[in-house]
Amino acid sequence: MEYIRVAKACVSSIFAPPQEDTCEPSTNIETPEDFKVENVTILHHGQPTVGTLHLTPHHLIFRIDPEAESSSPSASRTPPPQTKPVKRPREIWITYPIVSTLFRHPASAASPAHLRLRNRDFSFLTFQFKTERECRDVFESIKALAIVKGVEGLYAYSYAPGSIEKKFNGWKIYDPRKEYERMGIGTERCKGWRISKINKDYAVG
Repeated sequence: MEYIRVAKACVSSIFAPPQEDTCEPSTNIETPEDFKVENVTILHHGQPTVGTLHLTPHHLIFRIDPEAESSSPSASRTPPPQTKPVKRPREIWITYPIVSTLFRHPASAASPAHLRLRNRDFSFLTFQFKTERECRDVFESIKALAIVKGVEGLYAYSYAPGSIEKKFNGWKIYDPRKEYERMGIGTERCKGWRISKINKDYAVG
């Protein structure tokens, strides 16, 4: 069993795919910009479901096909609805900073090769793969994507707001100086505190 504990550390660029000298890249795994593995089984809340695992630069996304979900044992026990609305694929999104520990288990007689995620919100996820190579490639990719070199690699620095959000300047919605003044900080009402710009460049530890 191999595992990593996600923490801040210096690694290669998070957008660079993992390199291996001993074998060729897997044919069904693409670049990190469009990185996905099909026919992956997720064990979530004790229920196995087949879907597609996507790795983006900032999120791990598991996409569950409606047909696969409807064929699961739990779905077969559910009575059919009166109407049949259009089913959309269900997705499970996990941002990398929430991952606490990632375990890689090789294939054995008891179970296929799989990854087990222990997250900071106390949730656990297990992903089972068809081949050992797929499991290893996903493990190395998550390790490279989850451990960033600095804050510039975090999602907030690459987030592109939608058309509705672009109409608003988030920096002007909330003015901390005015809020402090409302509470009396930095005014004659509270002389024990004052507002300082000594750490405006984040140089003070």
